[in-house]
Amino acid sequence: MKMFIDKDAEIKVEVFVLEKVDGSFSAWSSETKPEKLQDGIQKYEIFFRMPTYKDNLIFLDAGVKFDEKGQLSFVTNQSRFTRFVTLLKRWTFKDSDGNDIPATSENAEKLVAPIVSVIISELEKSLNL
Repeated sequence: MKMFIDKDAEIKVEVFVLEKVDGSFSAWSSETKPEKLQDGIQKYEIFFRMPTYKDNLIFLDAGVKFDEKGQLSFVTNQSRFTRFVTLLKRWTFKDSDGNDIPATSENAEKLVAPIVSVIISELEKSLNL
């Protein structure tokens, strides 16, 4: 029985991305990618650290909102994104010159929605959420 999180333990998520002619993007997980990979589909890997108890508190708090009347609500998308950027360690995204793009919260915020959706979904599957 391991009572402590291994600081070196990682979760790896793969995402397959296609930039279309019109500039939009499609993204798939390993399980949902097309059977035959067409030209232009790129595979990327995103690595996360294992969440601690404190992390889980941060994720929950990120989704709690109070309106001007003090009414409580829970915003799951904010909690999900907070989990993504908090646990993010590194990824294999590169810029147009082939240089590594740092895996930062600021850069994660710039990713297009279809890619982020797949990454978050796969992270949650890995965490059994």
